[in-house]
Amino acid sequence: MSRTNLLDGLHLVIHEVQGQRGRRLLAILLILVLATVVVAGTFKPMTAHAAGTFTNPIGPKPDPFMTYYNGQYYLVEANGDNTIRMRSTTSIGSLYNATPQIIWTENDPSRNRDVWAPSFYTFNDHWYVYWTGDDGNIGNHRMQVLESDGLLSQGAKPNSSYHFKSTLNDPVNNVLGIDGIPFVHNNQMYFVWAAGYCCGFDTLRLSTMSNPFTLSGTSVALNVDSCEGVAEAPSTLHRNGRTWLVYSVCDTGKPEYQLKMQSINDGADPMNPNNWQDWGTVFQSNPGAGVWSVGSNGFFQSPDGTRDWIVYHGKDTDASGNDTYSHRITRAQQFTWNGDGSPNFGSPVGLGVPIAVPSGDPGTGGGATGPIGAPGGKCVDVAGANSTSGTIVQMWDCNGTNAQAWTVASNGTLQALGKCLDIDGNGTAAGTKVELWDCNGVGGQQWVPQSNGSLLNPQSGRCLDDPAGNTADGTQLQIWDCNNQWPQVFHLP
Repeated sequence: MSRTNLLDGLHLVIHEVQGQRGRRLLAILLILVLATVVVAGTFKPMTAHAAGTFTNPIGPKPDPFMTYYNGQYYLVEANGDNTIRMRSTTSIGSLYNATPQIIWTENDPSRNRDVWAPSFYTFNDHWYVYWTGDDGNIGNHRMQVLESDGLLSQGAKPNSSYHFKSTLNDPVNNVLGIDGIPFVHNNQMYFVWAAGYCCGFDTLRLSTMSNPFTLSGTSVALNVDSCEGVAEAPSTLHRNGRTWLVYSVCDTGKPEYQLKMQSINDGADPMNPNNWQDWGTVFQSNPGAGVWSVGSNGFFQSPDGTRDWIVYHGKDTDASGNDTYSHRITRAQQFTWNGDGSPNFGSPVGLGVPIAVPSGDPGTGGGATGPIGAPGGKCVDVAGANSTSGTIVQMWDCNGTNAQAWTVASNGTLQALGKCLDIDGNGTAAGTKVELWDCNGVGGQQWVPQSNGSLLNPQSGRCLDDPAGNTADGTQLQIWDCNNQWPQVFHLP
């Protein structure tokens, strides 16, 4: 991003806070932070954000795909080697600094080179990861499928263990294939991917699927646009009685890289290319904000399920060529819907510009300290103000003492007396009690506020709970199946 574009972004922030005395200091701090970025000449993600906001980028890699599941964001990425990795955090603003976990290492020499564009979906109680690999010859690129070892119903998460399931290949049109994804239309599974010959992919092909890892029948070529012989990276949405197919065109290393879109009505046959309606370009470079080469996107919903978001990669330079591919980094922003039912992606937002976190996201600012309101007008209390690990955490009359002073930390923990609210033994079973314990980073110390007032522990998938709605002083709290009932409503400071 250029110095001019950064300062333009600052001008926007200052304009928004002008006249709001309580936020002027925030504007000054933003100026100081971003001025440091300009002097350095290279953008680095901000590690602290104004309350309730984050800034792009959210990841350092291209071809992003992410989702929010059971209290966590999951962002998958290729690493330029033979591994597929995944970042996970409770707040979107923490993703960039999250440590990526290797979920797959491919050792088969026929597909362990040029590992590109992983994405993941749920079907039949399993997670499936779709990705592309070859033997070092790009003309041999084919699409691969991983299946989770565990079941969602038994606690499998997107970053759980996997096994290789299949290679997806159209036996009739056995040509180069990349960026394939599954989708469902009219209760039938389909698979769409970028296809071509030798080393180019100038069309999207579509096939029915008999299951999440097998193509069936003969594929068809869709009537999509291309630019410089490129049409790639399809993604889909289903809303307002239509399936929306969004895809990227032009060379990903050039500023012309952009998103185009087609749609098909419910009830129409996707295998008939004439049933698809073309919407043209729907998302493209925004030079005024210092964003170029936007595309290769995915979609996800906010934690509370009320808002839609696009995740994509973009560059901070309008330079072209292979030497600029490293500038492609992951960004995200909310989008809306037009009156005609089509998605409105707006314009790409510049790096460093504060964006409100998705609704239901706890944010990364942290730092708020005070009592946690509990059912029955009580407060969450450390028994006897005893800071010894293992001390029970209970309900008690609110009294303003240190035993009820909880800090909402930026790492997703709740802290009092220098310790963390902890699930006994790092357990996950319903009825497991909570206690005070040394902060140690385990999953039993993570708490994610939900829009209904509950506090979800992502590891167990259960919520902080007042047993049987007993509001008597001294009632020890526990985790229990989340049920949207009043004994699970807590109010953070």
